Amino acid sequence: MGCTNSVPRCTSPKDEPSSEPCKPVLTGDQKKLLLNTWKILQEDIAKVGVVMFIGVFENHPECKDTFLPFKELGQEDLRWSTELKAHGLRVMGIVERVVARLYHEEKINDLFKSLALKHVEYGAKPELVGLFGPQFIRAIQPSLEDHWTDDIQTAWVTLFDLIIYYMQFHMTCIAEENRKQEKKRNSLKIKKYVVRNGQA
Repeated sequence: MGCTNSVPRCTSPKDEPSSEPCKPVLTGDQKKLLLNTWKILQEDIAKVGVVMFIGVFENHPECKDTFLPFKELGQEDLRWSTELKAHGLRVMGIVERVVARLYHEEKINDLFKSLALKHVEYGAKPELVGLFGPQFIRAIQPSLEDHWTDDIQTAWVTLFDLIIYYMQFHMTCIAEENRKQEKKRNSLKIKKYVVRNGQA
């Protein structure tokens, strides 16, 4: 995966095959659906965040190791956890910022470059991000029950695929850069050691 400061892209079908995943693309109609349904979701934003995290922990209990405040909590305790509610609200706040930037994708890219750095710093793995998409869809469906259609589901799935794409792209890039810097530092240490011990 090439790491640059630009918006990540993949090769088109006419180009040479690439192992990199293609960036999901939202249509104009899907963006309108997202903006309209987000207004409804905002009424249940805290509940959606908690339900999403509980769904992830129920289906992937190993993920709790990454979220230390919740590691020892049982399912019932999680439902009433103020920390989980606060973390869920932060995630939903990210979704809100993405929705507000649907017509400014460079800003979405910049948002996830910054967010990816924070996640790499506390040891989150890129593959963890992909577990949240299906749980988010399950969490929002009850709040949109009277409006739910296949088109709305597709729009939200595509948006979360886009979020996952950006997060995994930038987390991988940052991790690669960190490894390069660590290798460079280790190489310098070896050179200094050799010089100090007269082995040059």
